[in-house]
Amino acid sequence: ADNDPEYLSAWNASAETLGWSIPARVPGDLISDLHRAGKVGNPLVEVNWLKDSALWHEHVWTYTTRFTVADPEVARTLVFDGVKMGAEIVLNGQRLGSAVDQYLRYSFEVQGVVKQGENTLEVVFNSSSMVDG
Repeated sequence: ADNDPEYLSAWNASAETLGWSIPARVPGDLISDLHRAGKVGNPLVEVNWLKDSALWHEHVWTYTTRFTVADPEVARTLVFDGVKMGAEIVLNGQRLGSAVDQYLRYSFEVQGVVKQGENTLEVVFNSSSMVDG
C-alpha cells in the first residue's frame, strides 16, 4: 500500500523459474505477498494455501531490497530476527551466511562488503536447503 513505511514496501520477491517479480513486505511472508499480487487465492479460505503450495515448495524465491550508504567505513552489522529457515543472505553479490533456524537471531558484520552508494541485499529461500528445524 502507498502508506507503508519504506522498510515494508522497498522489497521485491522473485522466482526466476516462474519469471515472476512481485512487490513484497518485510516483515511478512511469501504466501501473503503472492496473494496481494493476485498470484494465489486467499490463503485463509478453504485449502487455497495447500492447492498452490508448489509455488513456494518447488521454486527458489529471492527477496531483494536496495539501500544507500553514505560512509562505508562506519562499522555496520546486519541483523535478522525470525527469518525463515533455509535463507541464504547475500549482500552485493557476496554470501554472508545462512539462516537455518527461524527462532535464532542472525548477525553479519558487513564492513568491507557494504559500499558507498547503492547496495543490494538478497535473502534467498531454497526449499532444498538443509535446516535445523
